[in-house]
Amino acid sequence: MLAHLRRFGLDRFVADSPDGYVSKALAAVDDPAGPASVRARLRPRMQADIATDPVRAARALEDLVLDLWRQKQG
Repeated sequence: MLAHLRRFGLDRFVADSPDGYVSKALAAVDDPAGPASVRARLRPRMQADIATDPVRAARALEDLVLDLWRQKQG
């Protein structure tokens, strides 16, 4: 989960303690433009990321396996 938050630029929601989480949650609630801002940045990042495209991820894995096989064959 932490990796996904960081991957999509949502570090501001990552906390290192329960108190830190509460502080971040309160700060998010106090920012009325926050949700729209997050949505506007999140959608294109997720659409561009291979983790959200199973076909592209499978092809990348296939390519990797083929490359490794070719290297092993010499």
